[in-house]
Amino acid sequence: ELKNNGLNLVVPRPLPDGSIDPDPKAGLWMLYSYLHVDAENGDEFAEGLRSLGLSILGTFKWVPMQ
Repeated sequence: ELKNNGLNLVVPRPLPDGSIDPDPKAGLWMLYSYLHVDAENGDEFAEGLRSLGLSILGTFKWVPMQ
């Protein structure tokens, strides 16, 4: 049996003065979805995939347009 999990992350958009844009629609929404087999070590494996997803999503940041 497969289980599907996901992580949602919203990165707010910074304004030029360094503050955060209060408009919730101005953020960047990212979704990380992962599947794992429901087995003996399935929860351990799922936790590893969750940690990987958080690590990947944590690397994104806003940069000025070039």
